[in-house]
Amino acid sequence: MHKLAPLVDAVLKTRRSKDEREKNQIIAINQKIQQYIKNGSKGDLDLGQSPITTLPDNLETVGGSLYLSGSRVKKLPDALKYIKGSFYLREADIEELSDGLHVNGRMTALWAEKLNRLPNRLTVEEELDLSWSWISELPTNIKVGGDFDVTNTPLADKNTADELREKLPEVMGMIHA
Repeated sequence: MHKLAPLVDAVLKTRRSKDEREKNQIIAINQKIQQYIKNGSKGDLDLGQSPITTLPDNLETVGGSLYLSGSRVKKLPDALKYIKGSFYLREADIEELSDGLHVNGRMTALWAEKLNRLPNRLTVEEELDLSWSWISELPTNIKVGGDFDVTNTPLADKNTADELREKLPEVMGMIHA
């Protein structure tokens, strides 16, 4: 037996253990989400820093706030149309949001580097903060009940606040570009 064999075995065991822990964590989180749905989607759903990459297709409503900050989730399910609280996407891997999404609170997507466009018919009842994201285009049919912040984004590089105001008549608060 080679002198390094025990060391190699220990490294492989540690790696397998980490992979197994993450696999078990993903299973547990998916079970948590299914239980949340089964219980009527009441309250907040905190999936921040989660290793899951998808949400179940049967998630239609979040009864409180949805926390995806730091998560690996790439896309919201098409069925998810209503978040009764706020929506937090800070430093998330999210790439796509569902068309017709309604957020009853505020939406924050700071440093969401993979999100470069917003969905059609997005409604955010309070503030929409996209600063330091890679947002480069907007549908004209979004509604924002509070302030709209796109500072330090490609969108702000191409548009002034006044130009955005003309393009987005349904933003009720201040526009920061």
